[in-house]
Amino acid sequence: MPGAPTIPGRELEYHLIKAAWDAGVTVPEPLWDGDDTFPVAFFVMRRVPGETLGARLIRGEQYAKAREVVPAQLAR
Repeated sequence: MPGAPTIPGRELEYHLIKAAWDAGVTVPEPLWDGDDTFPVAFFVMRRVPGETLGARLIRGEQYAKAREVVPAQLAR
């Protein structure tokens, strides 16, 4: 049973993250582009510690220092 297609697709997403990882960009290390074991497309990557909720990063006092350094990190 094929899974529902995703846009732009997990396979493309996996390869983009892998290319970024290979180029030295700070992204989770992609480990495995899934197979047809499950009825959905998937891939596995290492966990990168940190915060992913934009509202917390923008408003949270605990992230005041991060807001000072993140723009330069993103530019790199």
